[in-house]
Amino acid sequence: MPAPTTYVVKFPAASTYTFGSTDETGISVESYEQNDQADTFEQKNGVGEVIEVVTHNPRGEVTLTGEMTGALTAVLGLSMTLTNLVKEQYGVGALGIFICKGVAHSKGPLMESAVYHERGFSTVDMKFAVLCLIFGGKLRQHLPLEWNDIYPSLDAYLENLQDPRRSPPQTRISFNFELVSLPDEILSAWKNQGGALISSLMANGARAAVLAAHEHLRELIVLLRDKRSDAKWETIKGDGAGESVRLGKRSSPELQAEFLGKL
Repeated sequence: MPAPTTYVVKFPAASTYTFGSTDETGISVESYEQNDQADTFEQKNGVGEVIEVVTHNPRGEVTLTGEMTGALTAVLGLSMTLTNLVKEQYGVGALGIFICKGVAHSKGPLMESAVYHERGFSTVDMKFAVLCLIFGGKLRQHLPLEWNDIYPSLDAYLENLQDPRRSPPQTRISFNFELVSLPDEILSAWKNQGGALISSLMANGARAAVLAAHEHLRELIVLLRDKRSDAKWETIKGDGAGESVRLGKRSSPELQAEFLGKL
């Protein structure tokens, strides 16, 4: 896979703000999240007043989402060297390593992707999302799902912009879960039966649980569709291989013109 080409130019050039993500070995990074935190200890006196506070154990949780490249190697349970960590929170010269606790892969007509997440994974398969819910899985509290409208070309995007009835996009919804361990027999049945497993579970006493999980996901989708259009994304594909632009639904006309001009 050839190295990605970028046409991003910053004004002013000396700006200290960071735009975009740095690719990691084996994954072209679409987005990443980092949550840094530290533990605290409060020392109290004899009447319960806090007289001293100690902070310790600084650490971070990092999520990488993107597309696999040929350089991807086995990383599960191993340490990784990342180039995109925000190290300012740890101080200069802080010791520590990044350990990959979870890897999720998905493959479909739109993309091949790997998701590195210390505590979760994503899926675009609603039936698998239902399966995870009925066996104890929990959607992430922050960003439980992501809505992305994908246009095959710039012409299709502009045509739909003028008349929403023409050239409608293909909607891709990702369900984002905290890491869950499904029983081995359920995973094996899913690999063999796929979505048919849901019908089998409904026929064997789990109908109420399946319907409740499906309704919960449907309510979240409707909420995002009708109430939170500002949280949606639009991806417009270009003519080149792998060339695309991703914009927020409510991005400014100036930002749209800037990015669409690169296709």
